[in-house]
This record gives sequence, structure tokens and C-alpha cells, in this order.
Amino acid sequence: MSTAYTHFNSAKINLDDVYRSDDASPYYAEMSRLDYQIPQNSLPWFLRIIDEIRAIRGGDRVKILDVGCSYGVNAALLKYDIPLEAVYHHYATRPQGQVRAARIGYDQAFFSRFAPRTGLSIHGIDISPSAVSYATATRLLDSGHVVDLEHGDAPDELRRTLDGVDLIVSTGCVGYVTEKTFARLLGHLPPDRLPWIAVTVLRTLDFTDFLHRFEQYGLRTERIAGPMKQRTIADDQERVSAISAARALGKPTSTLEELGSLYADLYLSIPGIEAAESNLTPAVRTDEEILDDRESPVVHQ
Repeated sequence: MSTAYTHFNSAKINLDDVYRSDDASPYYAEMSRLDYQIPQNSLPWFLRIIDEIRAIRGGDRVKILDVGCSYGVNAALLKYDIPLEAVYHHYATRPQGQVRAARIGYDQAFFSRFAPRTGLSIHGIDISPSAVSYATATRLLDSGHVVDLEHGDAPDELRRTLDGVDLIVSTGCVGYVTEKTFARLLGHLPPDRLPWIAVTVLRTLDFTDFLHRFEQYGLRTERIAGPMKQRTIADDQERVSAISAARALGKPTSTLEELGSLYADLYLSIPGIEAAESNLTPAVRTDEEILDDRESPVVHQ
């Protein structure tokens, strides 16, 4: 990773406290405050990728592993036809002072009001015991594993979960984890049935090490979407560091980060044989196109 990115990573807002709660409300309150949008913005692509996997591999069931699953936000959006804004509103307005069992039941009832997407089995890994416990208790995750693959290998229970995984997804986690985490997952999977990998990557991050590692496993990687908004920049220190990191990677002088938000790209890695069969068409945009959209006046009919 570049020196500029390392500096940016240390300058990012520290969210450790929100991951210590056994309730998801503090997490969603902070994400809402930061206008955290990357799970919603990447969702249409995840759904297209799932459809593509079904078409190529056959069958309706798709098994997904979410790296950095947190409190199950990706799982919620994948399992249910629900907008992220509705999730934020639910946690901001639900009754306070309930015991944990009552909160879990209330949240389960909320999600059950939305149409489920069938044929998905969603599992997650994260270093936060509180987040994983909540996501599994609410049944957003079919299984969750508290594990740090940056500093150790996958335990037996996770290895069993990896069996038959079709797709690994991750939003907002690359940078906190390196290619080591993904290598330790791929190392326990059969070479003739590797999963597809779809991850969002901040524009302040050099993804080269990931590309090289994925190539070693026979995966073909392509930037298929972006830039898309991840969240609002938290403060001046984060803003200055983000602009510096983006420029160090050759981004335009007038960067999207100067507008006050962090932007990410979506990369998709596919096993070589299946990559030749995929009909997914990338939809990558230039900074100028995004800037033009922001500056265009709204026309009211």
C-alpha cells in the first residue's frame, strides 16, 4: 500500500466503539450520520452477479460469504427487498430500553414485513463478536464467524462454512483487511470450484496486491462499476488525507473527494473458465461524468 493510503487509513474516523454494542442501533445511527451508502449502491450489482452465477453454475441456490459483515447490513439488503434508508429509519425510531431478546424479536418482525429474496444462503465473518452475534440472532446471517484472518488461519468451523461458497462479497472492508484475508479463504477452497469475489474498494486504496493474489488463484479481475459514493467524509483531517491518497494514485487534481465524500469502485473477480462465459457488462464512469451529474440542474416536469 502507498504511504499516502497508509496515512489516510490512520486518519479515518475511528468507529471501534459502535462495534462493541450488542445492539445494532449505535452502528446504524453512526452510518446514517455519515450517509453511508455503499451497501445500497453496490446492491444492484450484487444481484446481477448472483443472477449470472445462477445462469453459469445452474440451480437456484447461491451461497454467499460477506467479509466484514458487521451487523448484517449487506445480508439484510440481499435477503429482503428493502432500501437502506428504511433500515436506518427503523433503528432510529424503534423503542428504547428493551431487553436484548425483545429488541431481536422486534427487528426480526421488521425485516419479515419485506419480500424475501429466495435461494440465498448468507454467511459472514467479522472481528466484532457483538456484531456477529447480533447478525446471527436476527437471522440476517445463516452463520457468522468471529475471526481475524489477517493474523491467523480459518478455524475448522469456518472451513466447513466455506464448502460450496459461490460468491464472496465485501463493502467498506478492504483497507481494514488486506489480500491476506482473501488468500486464507481461497486456500481452503477447491481450485476447480473457486467462488466469484465482488468487493468495493475506496479510490484512496491501491488494489494491486489484491489483483496479483487473485491472479495466482486463476481469477480474472475487472473493475465493473464506479466510482460510487461510499459515505460522507467525517472531518477535515480525513478530507485532506483522502485527497492526498487519491492524488498519489493518479486521480484527477479536482477529485471527487474534494466534494466531501469518499467514493469506491466495485471489482469483480471470476474463475478463468467462467469469466469467459459471463455476460456482465461493466458500467464504469469518469470523474467528469459524475461531476457533470452533480452540477446539472434538476428539471421539474
